Formats: sequence, C-alpha cells, structure tokens
Amino acid sequence: MTTSVLSRQDGHLAAGHADGASGNRGLEAPGARRRLRAIVENQPACLMEVTDEGHVRALNTACLTLVGADNLRQVLGTSYLGLVVAADRERVGDFIRRVSAGARGSIEYGIARMSGGVKTVISDAAPLDRGDGGGVATLFVTRDLTDQKAREKRAFECHAQERERLQAEIEAGRETESGRRHCSATTNVCGWRRL
Repeated sequence: MTTSVLSRQDGHLAAGHADGASGNRGLEAPGARRRLRAIVENQPACLMEVTDEGHVRALNTACLTLVGADNLRQVLGTSYLGLVVAADRERVGDFIRRVSAGARGSIEYGIARMSGGVKTVISDAAPLDRGDGGGVATLFVTRDLTDQKAREKRAFECHAQERERLQAEIEAGRETESGRRHCSATTNVCGWRRL
C-alpha cells in the first residue's frame, strides 16, 4: 500500500504517491479537487506560498484575516516582507532564502496588518517546488500567537507581583500560612525561593 501525497504540478494540484507512482487519478475522482480546495480554504492556519524573490504567490482565506486584507488582490503579488514589521524584515528575508535553498524551519516575528495593528506570529516553512519552471518557493504555515503571548505576559506579571508581595511579607516578618503555601507552589513555576 502506498501513501498519497499532494504536490503542485504546472500550477495545478496533483496527486502522487510516496513510492513514486504518478498520476492525477486521485484528483480526477468526482469532487476530489473541490474537497482539496475546501480543506485548504478552511484550514484555520494561514497557508501561503512565497516565491524565492519574496512575493506572495498563493494564500488561503485565513491569511486575509491574519494580515488584515479585504481581498486577495491586496496581497497577491506583493512583497511578503512588506507585511513583516521593520525590525524583523532582514531576519525573515534570510529565512525565506534559506528555505528556498532547501532548508526547513520555524520563525517567530511580527506582521504589520494592513488594517492596522501588529500580530505576533510563528511560521513553519518548507521548500515547495513550483513545478512550472519557476524555481523553488517557500510554503508558510503561519499561526497567530498574539493572544497567547499576551496571556503569557499577564501570567508572568502576576507571578512577579505575587513574588514581590510575598517577599515584602517575609521582610516585614508578616509571612502568612497562605503565603508559605503559595511560595511552595510557585517555587517550581516562578523560580522564587524563600529566604
């Protein structure tokens, strides 16, 4: 038994097999292309193809939401680095070049949304043979980390404030039983040590 894989040939989706068997038989079945398109379009993560020159070649609907675009025309053909916050552009540009040269990897960076604001994202990327003589592109699977980062920051600040409060109690000689229990519970989480 072979494992089916998806690839892009001549700009069209095609089915192949891990053992090297070829053919579009899987996508010629009634509704197969429609199902594949539905999977790509309804994927909650942003799927985007970026050329080795850094231009957006293809994307799904989740990308429009992530970058704050109203329609595909606003994004297709534009420079992907134009969407990246200035502080991260060089790093992301180097990443695109490495992936286009055959590497795989992940990178965290900021996206400057077209509708305003910044999103913190993480992209997993792999090289994608464009199959049309156009070289190798980068396939990005990007997820929004903005809310997660905000929760992490709030948790860290909460723990820092609690450590300061407990330290003040200890120094004032007013350490309470609940404070001692909290100190024991947070030692492993926050790295706080009782004096």
